[in-house]
Amino acid sequence: MIWSYGRNRLLFGVIFAVSLALIGKPVFASGGVHNRDKTYDTLSAAISEAAEGDTITLTDDLTENSDVFVEQRIILDLNGHTVTGPASGSLFTIREGKGVTIKDGVLTDPDGSSGSAALLDIGMDSVLTLENVNVTERSGGAINARYGNLYLTGCTITGFEYGIVLRNSGLNTIDSSCISTSTRYGSYGIKDEENSNITIKGGSIDSYGNALVVGGSSELTLSDAVLTSNSESGIDLNGTKAEITGCTISGSNAVRIKTDNPTGAYNPGETVRSDVTMTECIMEGKYGVSSLNSNLVLKKCGITATETNTSGVDVYSTMPADEELTVTLDGTEIHSVGRGVVVKDCTLNILGGTKIISGSENTGNLAGILANSDDADKTCIVNVKDSTISGRKGIECHGKVSLQINSGTVIGTNVYGIEFSQGILNIAGGTIVNSLFIVNPDESELSITGGTFRGGNIYEVYTNGAFPKGFITGGLFEKGKTLHSGTYKDALGEGSIAEGYSAIPATQTGYYQVVEGSVDDPDPSDPSGDNHGTTNPSGGNTGAAGGSTGSNVSRARALGIGIGQTGIASGNTFKALSSSAVSFTKAANKKTVVVPATVTINGKNYIVDQIEADAFRNSKATKVTIEKNIKIIKAKAFNKSKIKTLIVKSKNLKKAVSVKQCFKGCKSSKITVVFGSVGKKYVNKSFTAKNTKAKKIVLKKR
Repeated sequence: MIWSYGRNRLLFGVIFAVSLALIGKPVFASGGVHNRDKTYDTLSAAISEAAEGDTITLTDDLTENSDVFVEQRIILDLNGHTVTGPASGSLFTIREGKGVTIKDGVLTDPDGSSGSAALLDIGMDSVLTLENVNVTERSGGAINARYGNLYLTGCTITGFEYGIVLRNSGLNTIDSSCISTSTRYGSYGIKDEENSNITIKGGSIDSYGNALVVGGSSELTLSDAVLTSNSESGIDLNGTKAEITGCTISGSNAVRIKTDNPTGAYNPGETVRSDVTMTECIMEGKYGVSSLNSNLVLKKCGITATETNTSGVDVYSTMPADEELTVTLDGTEIHSVGRGVVVKDCTLNILGGTKIISGSENTGNLAGILANSDDADKTCIVNVKDSTISGRKGIECHGKVSLQINSGTVIGTNVYGIEFSQGILNIAGGTIVNSLFIVNPDESELSITGGTFRGGNIYEVYTNGAFPKGFITGGLFEKGKTLHSGTYKDALGEGSIAEGYSAIPATQTGYYQVVEGSVDDPDPSDPSGDNHGTTNPSGGNTGAAGGSTGSNVSRARALGIGIGQTGIASGNTFKALSSSAVSFTKAANKKTVVVPATVTINGKNYIVDQIEADAFRNSKATKVTIEKNIKIIKAKAFNKSKIKTLIVKSKNLKKAVSVKQCFKGCKSSKITVVFGSVGKKYVNKSFTAKNTKAKKIVLKKR
């Protein structure tokens, strides 16, 4: 497929190729076999007299002292020979709307050439096909394909300032074409400025500067290629949609991803974000992968970062709090001399056997993952499942962070497995080596429902002060030192275990297991009927650690759902955001649905304060009522829904941004928004077709 300016305009390249083959007439240059009883001493003379569809064949090397203009569709068969262009300026300029095929030979400029003009210049909507051609430009760029279309098969393209430059263009390279530049700093192999469609299969791109730069609103499909930069980035994406598979990439920055804004900043409604998926790629550099304000998936990739003060993956967001940004590491392996992964103000999912190894013996307490947020309106979210994270600190969290450990292993080789500052920490499984340090317990919320905690020479759960809000209701804890100054001993702190739960000696020697029940209840799994209150080596009953003596199973309180976990009420699905609040994640499959102000799950009451994206996807609901506590309706909340009537009772949706793009993807041609005490002024500002992405909005006061 051939693409041109204006995006996705199918051109006539295929028709050109067929017509050239069918109607082409041979014209021979430089004294070769004549055509129409005529021979030519220069290529420009042969081209100027060629008819549409002619084939011009060289029988000798040629030198052209001025630009050759091609104003018809032709095939140029170099026949193994070399055409040397002028000392300055272009060799070929293809006029607008023409199609040219050049094959089997060399196009170059002379030694000592000067100037920055491209050797080959493609006109608007023109098509240049190069087959087994070596293009070498010693002073400027090799090919200028702005607003044109370029096909490469088995070619070698070498430029001084650049190999290929694109804008509103189509580029398709196959069969191991190689693009490179000289040792000039700031050069680039391929540079796309914007709005192009690029497909590269195999081959290599090599530059002293950036190897491959792709601009805003462009689409890139890149597979099985080798990209190398000697001083900058192997790949630099700027507001690009990209699928990259099976590539080997190296540079000072292996891969750099950002928006189409030159600084990478994000302006709502103006900036184009990158959306990148990389699969089975190998990346190496001082920095590994850096991504600003861009969605990123790294699947089965290998990343090596070699500089002390860098990171294997660095992802961060400067977008508004209601704009979502997600980065996923799936089965990816990261080795970094510095930090493994740095994530700020976005969601990081780590799964599929991902392995993150960071730091060395001489680099301080660098973390496998450093998660941080310095914006009061944002939360950095990290979810870990079936993966291994290792560093002198395993995971280090600063600012407001929501950290969920479901399974896998987190290892602190020098200090803590997890150092947590403030926010929500939910551990449901996995193994934490060198345990857990909570820096600001008064600003933290903890839920431990499972997992194994190995203290080593550190404490199993250590805090600066009292135990944080939340409880332990499960887990296996190594018997270790006292938590901090105080009276409680062993693995856990006073008041840390939920009422109705106890820490009992585990079958694994040297550990306590937190179980439902109390110290004076028999262990139902123990046929001997031994009491849970076995005396521990410190002389205190294990019930002291839990602070729940005398409470039996029947007195165990209802604990609702763990943070990040889901529960169902009235057919609707909710996800716990904290110990007191949930979000509405999936609507019941009914024609009439109410998003309640509060909900009770497993005997515990929660405030419902937001509606998640795709909450009504494929639901039967045509009428939805939003009760008083909802603050945010996420973008695409009603995606693929059939909603026709929305009744708004909440007074907490105070800004238009709270409902931005909430109807995007909705199937209904018209949506009626019914309001009451919320007020028409607010509804007019928030629920507009433009803001919510609805086809049509009708306001109605009840």
